[in-house]
Parts: sequence; structure tokens; C-alpha cells
Amino acid sequence: MKIRYFIVAIVCAVGIYGCSNDNRHAEYEVPPVYSPRLSVQEDGLPFTGAVEVYPCQSGSSIFFGNYVGNVLTPFPGMYLVAGGTVAVPQRPLRLPIGTYRMLYYGIDQEGIYQPMAMTEPGLRVGVDLAQQSFGLRRNSGDTVYMPVYNLAYNMRDIEIGTEGIDVALERVVAGLVVRVQHEDGSKLESSIKSIRAMVTGIAESINCYTAQPGTVTRTVGFDLTIPDDSLVASNLPAMVFPSVPNPILTLVFELDNGQSRIFTSAMSQTLSAGNMVTVTINVGQLFSDEMSGVGFEIVDWNEVSEIINTGPI
Repeated sequence: MKIRYFIVAIVCAVGIYGCSNDNRHAEYEVPPVYSPRLSVQEDGLPFTGAVEVYPCQSGSSIFFGNYVGNVLTPFPGMYLVAGGTVAVPQRPLRLPIGTYRMLYYGIDQEGIYQPMAMTEPGLRVGVDLAQQSFGLRRNSGDTVYMPVYNLAYNMRDIEIGTEGIDVALERVVAGLVVRVQHEDGSKLESSIKSIRAMVTGIAESINCYTAQPGTVTRTVGFDLTIPDDSLVASNLPAMVFPSVPNPILTLVFELDNGQSRIFTSAMSQTLSAGNMVTVTINVGQLFSDEMSGVGFEIVDWNEVSEIINTGPI
């Protein structure tokens, strides 16, 4: 994995989790602090990406903070991980000896749909992370939200000063791929200017402490790419928070004459944490401008759900 990826990953991580500039930092009489060794896996395989570590007080969701220099700050530990081991300790954990409840969030950016974004928890020393969340970010001037980062999570109690950190991460988001094609393998109509997919019934947030989804009412939208050969329009996996059972999928075909064709149907698969759902839609010919209705015929619809497993990158 190229170091450029790590730089991109950490910039994204800072963008997600960066803390407000108005946090107050106070100098304390600093006790001896230690930086534990860190190794990370996902689904039993070494993890590659950016990892942030949120230390909480023992047995609680109260954010302890992290020492940067001689200052206890609201900045969590931040690492760039390659093949399960730390490549760059961008901002290592530095904590006094004791027991902490650690929250781990891994961000794997490779091979997923962009643009993507999330709102961030409000961090300060002593804040209750059970009252904070990561949330969907809405497109400017729109009611549709953007796909989120490819997040993995775990929680563990760690004794700083006596043990390193070996953590196994689990996905807390789902992936959705939509494929649009003709059943006979012919090219899609040249009159199709763009195809946009929207899925309704997505959780608006996940809890920062438990990673459990919140209210499932939002719509997330993303564009499909029409290749030069015009055979199959599709997208890289769009990552979303978990959904209601049978979320609603809508496709909007924008034509070069300014008109739209729309198709809407309930999915048979639930977008659950850790799953990738691929929806393949075989479409018939676009209806003529004079015809009413949704705009095109769905010949066949196929959904396949699989476990997300990026493996070593």
C-alpha cells in the first residue's frame, strides 16, 4: 500500500473526528504516561487504514482524553495501520497507568464510493460518548444524504502500562452496489445522460459509544457510472449506516432531452452492518416520451448479499 493512501486516510480521519477549535486545553502536573503497542485485525485479517482510539474512564462511557505533550487534550489516539501493524503513529495514545475502556474506529477508504462524509461527535475531556454520535451529512441544498466512511469498530478494556493493544474490528456500516444493464447484453440507450440511485430507510446516525444505529428514516443518494462501452452502469460500494428491513431503492434516469425516468421498489435484502448487497437490475427499453408511467420496464431484479471483507490491502 502506497504511503500516499495513508496520507489521504489520515486527512479524512482528521476531517471526520477533528475537534472544535474552542476546546480549552489545561496544563496539569503530568503523571508518568505510557504509549501501548497497537495491532489491528478485521474479520481475522490484518487491517489497513486509519485507526482512532478513544480512551474512556474505566467501565464507563466518559471520555478521558489523551496527553499530547504535557497537556490532557480531547484529541483521541490516531494511527495509520498497514497489514495490522502501525505504519505511522500520527498521534499516539499517551496515558497514565490504569484501566481504560477503549473505543476503536477504523477507516478503510480503499475501493469505495466517493464523495462520502459524516458529521462528527463533539469531543471534550469528560464528555459522555454515549450521548454523542457519528451522523449522515446532507448534500448542500438537498434532502438526500451522502454515503459514509467505511467504518469498523470495537470496544475493549485495557490496562495501560502492562499490556499492548490487539484489537479485532467489525464493520458497523453496510455496502450497496447497484448494477443496471440490458438482459440481452446490449448497450444502454445513448439518450441516458446519468443514473442516480437513492435508498430510503437508512439510519441517520450511529452511537459513538456502542456503534448502534439511530432513527432509520433518511435517504442516501449516489451516482452510477456509465462506462464508455455503455454495457453496465454501476457504482463502487456506497457505504451506509444500517437500514430498515426492505429499504426502498429508487433509480432516476436523466435523459439528454431534459426528461427523467424513475423506478422505485422495495429491496428484499436489509442493509445490515457488515454486509454488502449487490442489486442487479435488467432493464427493458426506455419508454417513448409520449408514454406515461415510471419510464422503463424492469425485466429482472436480483439481489445478492455477502459479507464485507476487504482483507489485507
